[in-house]
Amino acid sequence: MRFLTFLIMVCLISSTALAENIGAAPGQDIGCPKGTIQNGEIGPGITQAWCELANDRSALHGPFRAWYGNGVLGTMENFNHGKRDGKAEYRWGNGRLQASGQYKNGEREGSWVFSDVKGVKTSHAKYKHGKLVSGHEPGWVSQPNASSD
Repeated sequence: MRFLTFLIMVCLISSTALAENIGAAPGQDIGCPKGTIQNGEIGPGITQAWCELANDRSALHGPFRAWYGNGVLGTMENFNHGKRDGKAEYRWGNGRLQASGQYKNGEREGSWVFSDVKGVKTSHAKYKHGKLVSGHEPGWVSQPNASSD
């Protein structure tokens, strides 16, 4: 009995630490800011969680997360009154980094890094007001992973 209790505690601690490292697990609190409501949906192959303004349920505001069916966190984005804003990170279904960078007022801004499914960096790009100013981007970059504006 002691061993079973110990094993359950280890599993709970491990899953809590994992959730903290990847931005919460499906069904857990994703840290919505004051004045918002957490929402989400579970569908075939993907689970999503997001924050919406309490007074305008159509506007995303705060974190957005999407997990593949295997539990891997695929999308971590932040929204400000309906527009992507801040750090964004996208992962392949195997958990390796697909793309990471920043959004400002709904547009890519600054440096972005893109990697292949093995996690090998394939390209680097810089954006200003959503326009590519240097480097190059892979063909799939317009819609990485599960989220959309």
